[in-house]
Amino acid sequence: MNYFAHYYFDQKDQKPLYNFGLLLPDLLRNYSKNTYNKRILHYENSSEIFRGAQQHFLRDKLFHQHIFFERIQQNIYKSVKSTFEKYNIQRYWFGIHVIIELILDKYLIYNNLIFLDKFYKDIEYAITTDLNWLKIIEHNDPQTFINSMKRFCEFRFLNKYTEAGGTMIGLNKIYQFVKANGSDWTENTNLWAELLKLENIIYVEVSSNYYLLQEP
Repeated sequence: MNYFAHYYFDQKDQKPLYNFGLLLPDLLRNYSKNTYNKRILHYENSSEIFRGAQQHFLRDKLFHQHIFFERIQQNIYKSVKSTFEKYNIQRYWFGIHVIIELILDKYLIYNNLIFLDKFYKDIEYAITTDLNWLKIIEHNDPQTFINSMKRFCEFRFLNKYTEAGGTMIGLNKIYQFVKANGSDWTENTNLWAELLKLENIIYVEVSSNYYLLQEP
């Protein structure tokens, strides 16, 4: 799952440190590459932040085996594969995986905007309240990570997911981050038009199958 889905499904009222922990594994991976001990996040720990991180790993495992994820993967496979191959975008299988997560976030944010404000407030609270966990995970550049979190909250990029193309811009940034594709997809008008169509197709798939995530 992506940031907001983790928060939406598992956040606890009046538990900002736990809620921050729900996001922490992904935030560290994206903003602190190779600057901390990744294994420690998987250890048992009684702190709110680490309990949130444990729930993150459990939720990811369950989600990627869920019929919701499997069905949408199957339904969008041909469309994504053909578009990516047509424009020589690498790792279409990776793109399918990430697109589902981003567009689930888009769906949840669009229908629960009040939670997005709380999402950022909990991050802001956590990075100004309890920083002992940075020592526990042996982070060797904590200030850079904290500064990145401040910018993350300041720019509120997830708000753009409600806009047309917002998730595809997010996907493009991820591809650039993992060095799978360095170009700016918006500069190719034909590609961008097809990506906007894909976004709409997948959004319909997510919204029409969302009920599966609500089943016990």
